[in-house]
Amino acid sequence: ATGTAVPTPPPTYAKIRYIGDDPDIAMRMCEGDCDDDDDCEGDLVCMQRSDDEPIPGCGGTARDEKDYCIQPPVSAAVIAAAQAAPSSPAGMTTTVVGAAVVGAASAVVLGMF
Repeated sequence: ATGTAVPTPPPTYAKIRYIGDDPDIAMRMCEGDCDDDDDCEGDLVCMQRSDDEPIPGCGGTARDEKDYCIQPPVSAAVIAAAQAAPSSPAGMTTTVVGAAVVGAASAVVLGMF
C-alpha cells in the first residue's frame, strides 16, 4: 500500500500591527512604529522604512513610512563563516539559521558583524 504525501503547509508570518508613534512598551515581531532597536523586544531590530518596503517575516498591510520590529537579517559575514567552517563529521549537517550556525551535534552562535 502506498501512502499519500501530505502537502507542506505554507509558512506562517506574524501579523503586522501598528502600535503607534513613540509607544511606551517594547514592541514584538512585526509591530511598529519603532524609532530604533531599543524600541523592540529582545534581539529584534527596528527596520527603518522610507516608503512601503515589504517587512520580512511579516504578513498583512503595513502603513507607509512606518518602521517595524523584525528579526535581524543574516549578515554576509555569518554566511561566509558558515561556508568556511571545516567539513562536518560524517552524518552531521550544518544549517545557517538567523545569526546562528547550527550543527546536528552542537550549536555555535556567531555575533552580528
